[in-house]
Amino acid sequence: MRAPALFDKLSAKLVLAVTLFMLLLLVTVISAVELGLKRLQNDATQLSAGVLTQQIRVDLQERATLEATISNDHFARAAALTRIAADYLTAAVTNDDQTPWDAGRFQTYPEGGLLFDANPQRVTDVIIPPYTRLDDNLWQRLGQSAVLDNIFPALLSQAPEAIAIYYQETNMAFRYYPAINVVQFAAGSPGLDPSNADYVLEKSPVAPGNDPQRLTAWDPPYADNLEQGLLITANTPVYFGDDYQGVVSIDLSLTQLVDRLQAIHPTPSSYAFIVDENGRLVAAATQGIPRLLHRTGGASPEPATDILGVSLVDSADSDLAAILPAMLRGDAGLAEAAIAGEPTLLSFAPLPDLGWSLGIVVPLAELTAPAELLAAQTAINAANILRLTLALISLFFLAALVGVILTNRRLTRPIADLVRGTAAITEGDLDVSIPVTTGDELGRLAASFNSMTAVLRHSRDSLYQQHAALQTEMAERQQAETALRQSEEQYRRALEQRVAERTQELTTLLEVSHHLTLTLPLSDLLQLIIERLRLVVPYTAAAIAVLDDDTLQPVAYEGPGAPAGETRLRDLGFIGSQLARSEPVVIQDVAEATPAAAVYRQWASTDRAEHDGEASQHPRAWLAVPLQLRGQLVGLLTVQHTQPGYFTPKHLDLALAFADQAAIAIENAQLYEQAQSLAAMQERQKLARELHDSVSQALYGIALGTRTARTLVTRADEQPLKTALGEPLDYTLSLAEAGLAEMRALIFELRPESLASEGLVAALEKQTDALRARYHLAVAADFGAEPDIALPAKTVLYRVAQEALHNIVKHAGASQVVVKLAADNGRLALIISDNGQGFDPSASFPGHLGLKSMRERVEGIGGDYTLESRPGRGTTITVTVPSTATASD
Repeated sequence: MRAPALFDKLSAKLVLAVTLFMLLLLVTVISAVELGLKRLQNDATQLSAGVLTQQIRVDLQERATLEATISNDHFARAAALTRIAADYLTAAVTNDDQTPWDAGRFQTYPEGGLLFDANPQRVTDVIIPPYTRLDDNLWQRLGQSAVLDNIFPALLSQAPEAIAIYYQETNMAFRYYPAINVVQFAAGSPGLDPSNADYVLEKSPVAPGNDPQRLTAWDPPYADNLEQGLLITANTPVYFGDDYQGVVSIDLSLTQLVDRLQAIHPTPSSYAFIVDENGRLVAAATQGIPRLLHRTGGASPEPATDILGVSLVDSADSDLAAILPAMLRGDAGLAEAAIAGEPTLLSFAPLPDLGWSLGIVVPLAELTAPAELLAAQTAINAANILRLTLALISLFFLAALVGVILTNRRLTRPIADLVRGTAAITEGDLDVSIPVTTGDELGRLAASFNSMTAVLRHSRDSLYQQHAALQTEMAERQQAETALRQSEEQYRRALEQRVAERTQELTTLLEVSHHLTLTLPLSDLLQLIIERLRLVVPYTAAAIAVLDDDTLQPVAYEGPGAPAGETRLRDLGFIGSQLARSEPVVIQDVAEATPAAAVYRQWASTDRAEHDGEASQHPRAWLAVPLQLRGQLVGLLTVQHTQPGYFTPKHLDLALAFADQAAIAIENAQLYEQAQSLAAMQERQKLARELHDSVSQALYGIALGTRTARTLVTRADEQPLKTALGEPLDYTLSLAEAGLAEMRALIFELRPESLASEGLVAALEKQTDALRARYHLAVAADFGAEPDIALPAKTVLYRVAQEALHNIVKHAGASQVVVKLAADNGRLALIISDNGQGFDPSASFPGHLGLKSMRERVEGIGGDYTLESRPGRGTTITVTVPSTATASD
């Protein structure tokens, strides 16, 4: 064979061998490249997803714990306010700090028959259901709980999420702050229905049977009937010793809680929710409600009130139902769960003070999205690389070996860079960057890898920033809690000081109230009241005056100098008008240009002229409070001080309290006098009946029998019998008639209504008949017709005649008496004269008040009284009264 042919044959074989080798090499390279690219894609995806998921797991757990702690602190701080109010009420009652409660302040609401406090100046709304018994115990308990008006405003201001704070007693009467006229919302409320009358006593979560440890308990969330949205209520029981009295409650709005849950979304589709100790849904972010309730398919958003009480224990999502027991035990943790058919990561932490649990749900797809994006981009780039390799081998088949070597080098270096970058990410180094040396698919793959690491760095930095912000917020909240505790300590010390002052005030009032029960003279008791007033309201001078008709008469005074004299109420002008309206008068400086100060200066100038130079007559501050009985002015309490602007609202309140005690003392004195008069009248009526039924009838029988016997003796024939029995029978008859006449006068005297029913003439006739019969005086009586004058005037004339005739019998030694009634020119005159021994009217008669009492009686009805007498010349008393006289006896 020739050399060329052999060469050609060898060349062909060589070309064939090279071709076969290149084809084998092509298949090998393509297979190796495809396998390497797939492995790189899987490794990068797994490493990226693992690192990102691990990092977010840690951050989610910390976020859930922090958010649960913040929410728990909000509710715990609000619950502490109810314990402060309960302790305050218990301390006040222990120190007998209560406000007298006037039933007249209440009105009946048209709907439901509720009683409510209608005072426009009230601090709290007070409501009494119609089935609550209105007795002294109720008013006492309302007076005790009135001290909460002093603390409710301050407590409510410390909890921004709080809507209201209130106290409800076991009898269902309650005190509500703020005063929003809550009766219009409570009317017809199921909570005040008679079927719930035992709610506080037996059904409340803090009732003794439900809360023996006396702890604060929370009501489940509910929709408020006052249209204030979703609320949750903290309840603290109130005990006086071992006696359960009621519950202090505070309503918190869940709106802020829902808003806070809305702000918790580590990823775009994540959401947060809260369940209570029974697994019922309390609140949730809006986008999470359909998923938690397994209501998908584009349903409209659930109203917030419709999710309250929905239980997740029996959720259609078995994974969620399996995790819920750990949440209800108060555990904190992290678990994967399929919720509404979507794989998620659920992080949860407890709210220990409420027994609730907070959960944050993050879809796993959003956690691994960057890694999946990288895997998809890697798959695209790998396909492009594979196509590029086939194209290059096809186009450059003759330079296959060089192309394979160059291609291999071109592919290996970027792939190695990708592997190193992936390993660095696995170790937590997110700052790694792959150099982009070419603009081909491997360069674009490297650029995509760098973009992924940038996204991861941004997510990590964002989480770090959120973590730092949360730590800063926690530190600020701890500082706020420290400041709150310091504020509470300062408030507690101020409260203790106030309690001590209040105890002194109440002790003084209690002492005054105790003296009201003693049988002290009214003037002594009123003097004691103003002396005790100085213990709580230091003053320069104080006085109490009692209103008699239109005149203020001083009864008690304490201070230097002498008290002011009698003053007519109408002379006080503006001050008198204000007092007549039962309003106190406070003049902080008597020199100020006010109507009250001007009237005071004019009134005080007259009295000061008599006591010039005395400190009590030169006050700078002056306080006057009315003494009232059933809305009527009965007197006045005045307090003075030499310091301008001295009197405070507290001084006014204390002065009003002592004025009430003084009014009670006056009423007690009046009631005591009325009781004595009533008892005397009843006893006199009883005695009159007994005398009429027994002694009077007996005397009448004796007189009748004696008169009959005397008639029989007169008709007898035996003169000795007439002589022997006539004189004794005459004597017995005269005694019986005298006793009967005097008994009739006495019975008339004992019956108060006799003068009104029988008249003045009949009364005077009985007196003169008794005088003739008993004392055998010659009494000339000229009364005429019954005079047309008022009953009080008849009473005065009768009493004067009675006293004058008594004096004639006892002192005059007279034998003749003249008693006469005469009317002339619209006046009626009573004239009583005798021929007795007379006396000197200008002489003093110690211990004999009859003449003085007669004059006072007559002058009291506007009449004239004259007495004429000389020793040895008898006595004449003349009394004239107007026909229109109406004064009382």
